[in-house]
Amino acid sequence: LIKDPIDAGIRYPWQLGLNVLGIAPGVVAGIGPSTIRSTIEVRSKSRSSNKIIIGLSRVAYNLRTIGLLSYLMMFMG
Repeated sequence: LIKDPIDAGIRYPWQLGLNVLGIAPGVVAGIGPSTIRSTIEVRSKSRSSNKIIIGLSRVAYNLRTIGLLSYLMMFMG
């Protein structure tokens, strides 16, 4: 059962077991938090209370999905 918005699923694909692909550098340049004003109120508290567990989950997902060598090559530039 999916309860979160689709962008949460794309941002944290390991939680739902999704295969999500992306490219780097991004296709669109010059768009970011400094150029687009949000209409969403700033939340006073982060939704993610335990960022270490999320980070470890992300690493484990990437290792399962693309393998150790490919994962390490992402950081070689």
